[in-house]
Amino acid sequence: MRCPWLLLSAAGAALSAFTCANAQTSPSSTTSTNAAATLSRKDLGAGNLPADQVVINPKCAAVEISVREDVGVRVVCRDPGTSITPFTSVVGQYVEVRNRQGSKVTVAPCDDVGLRFLVFGNHDDYIAKAQISIDPTSFSGLTSLNALIFDNINLEKPQLQVTIPAGLGRLEVVSTNVLGLSLRASGTPSISTFNFRDTAMTALPAALYERQYKSKLQVNNLKVSPLEDVQQLNATQYANAIANLNTTALAQASNVDFVGDCSDATKAASGRLAVCRSANPRTTKPDTGSSKATASPFSSAPTTSPPGPPSTTNTGLIIGLVCAALVLAALAWFFIRRRNARRAQKQAMEEETLTFVNGDGTLSPTSSATWEARTTTLSAPDVAPLRVPMADLVLGSEISQGAFGRVYRGSFQGEKVALPYTVNGQPMRDEAIIARVSMGTLKVSFSSGADPAVVSLARECMAMAPADRPSAAVVAERMLQLCRK
Repeated sequence: MRCPWLLLSAAGAALSAFTCANAQTSPSSTTSTNAAATLSRKDLGAGNLPADQVVINPKCAAVEISVREDVGVRVVCRDPGTSITPFTSVVGQYVEVRNRQGSKVTVAPCDDVGLRFLVFGNHDDYIAKAQISIDPTSFSGLTSLNALIFDNINLEKPQLQVTIPAGLGRLEVVSTNVLGLSLRASGTPSISTFNFRDTAMTALPAALYERQYKSKLQVNNLKVSPLEDVQQLNATQYANAIANLNTTALAQASNVDFVGDCSDATKAASGRLAVCRSANPRTTKPDTGSSKATASPFSSAPTTSPPGPPSTTNTGLIIGLVCAALVLAALAWFFIRRRNARRAQKQAMEEETLTFVNGDGTLSPTSSATWEARTTTLSAPDVAPLRVPMADLVLGSEISQGAFGRVYRGSFQGEKVALPYTVNGQPMRDEAIIARVSMGTLKVSFSSGADPAVVSLARECMAMAPADRPSAAVVAERMLQLCRK
């Protein structure tokens, strides 16, 4: 059984870990077997705040909970047709909400201005995790809250956005399904400490760079499982991160490195995340946001005890489910990729039936709206002068032949070139060449003496995703600039 009890020292400033052996539990007089919850008070010893432990009735699949100034803690079972009665009880400054059966817990607006510590967690490690649902009003009214902890539970939205009271000092996201974290607050938050133990985020958490805090942050147990090994931040975000974090200490305690300006050479070491500054940062995949690392002792804020031994049954089940999901995803990817490749191949072969009707490379009209649009682009006034007329190309001997066409030696204005043709001997259309490149059946290479700017432009034009290719006007302008050099 986990014991994440939080202690307040006699001076009211120092907090430390505590064990179950020192805690004395006394049942609440409001306990009822048919109520939505029970309450027990744990005496944590002289000089420490007592902890009010609210345990959700395992018969209740969906509950709503709030901590209110007028009634204290209130738990309502939301199961249709339930006979379970709402639970209400006065509580002190430290409340733990414990799940016993994987309930779905909705946190309603809380406004108890006397509440200082609030914990959501599991009653023990070997039962289904609760699913917590929050909204912007859940915690914003807890103006005296010092520590907010999510421990060994799941959040309904793994990309977690929490609206916190400005005075919150510590946020723990421990052993959860959270992938990213962003904070909202009125004014500049006073938060100084984060703990991300056993929570595998996919990027540096936005909470660490979306604003500048009043002082340097203490970030415990951050270790990212990145979707990409390089994370780009804009100049403001990067400056915020540098102001908020001791990046040297963070690099030593985690797998996150801050490397300055982004460049084509920016890379991360194996298993690490490189964070760089970019004028035009790309969006990080989601699942966008991030986190966990080496533990550092913390004696000035609420904490949790080390986890107990994992359940063999649960571990085996989880591994089996993960493996099955990976196999299904791989099969789906394979069939989708094969289907798309066949479609692209079919389209390319259909387009190859078009033939040239004159020496300048102009194609005869077709009934295809797609081809008409592409012909318009290729024949645009700013592009047409830059195209090579077919009449100026001299065809030579065949270099190679394959299932998708032939390549011939040739020359243009005295320079050697390679000319791709279809299997039936027709010059290969521009669109067919692009389709071959996209499918990987036609490789493009450049001589060692090729102008780097020309090579760069050519590679952009052959990008796999059409949205990543420059427009005809952009290509024409860049080619004109190259010709003027």
